Amino acid sequence: MVFTAPGPETAPTVSSTASTAASTAATRRAPQLPWFSRSGYFIMGSSPMVSMYANGFAPGIRYDVESGFAFRRGNLRLMFGANPKLMQYFGRKRPAGGLDGVVTASWRAVYVRAGAGVMANLPSGPRGAELARVLPAVGGVAGIGVQTMRDHVGGRMGVDYDFRVDTTGTRIQTVMFTLQLWFG
Repeated sequence: MVFTAPGPETAPTVSSTASTAASTAATRRAPQLPWFSRSGYFIMGSSPMVSMYANGFAPGIRYDVESGFAFRRGNLRLMFGANPKLMQYFGRKRPAGGLDGVVTASWRAVYVRAGAGVMANLPSGPRGAELARVLPAVGGVAGIGVQTMRDHVGGRMGVDYDFRVDTTGTRIQTVMFTLQLWFG
């Protein structure tokens, strides 16, 4: 700051170079970081499962992959992705398959997930002709579990509940114990 000496007719003033320097310093702020850091992710896994019907149950195994985008801030991670899957029922040669859109929120070691989508070739019952008869179905999945991560590689273990309704109105409820490996 530069001051002029006060004389009998002048008052103290600040020079224009000082005000220009102050405005230039105000425009040179530190760059702001994004609110969330963004990345992609990939998950693969298998899950022992059991589909429950009104007149029995059908055991099997589910193989799935998931890929999408992850947003992270501190200990919170939000993941949005597509989850294609194959479900092989024991005692049946044809697998069922489908695709869900999935949202996963995790806080440190705990995660919660939900999704909605379609499935094809789901059996309409637990045995015999019902196990061979297949129909398309719509519905969703909800799950909770624990996870660990080290340098962009992690593991996940949890329980998923899958609820579908086929074209005849039959409700198909499936419970899965999920084991997954994920990258991202």
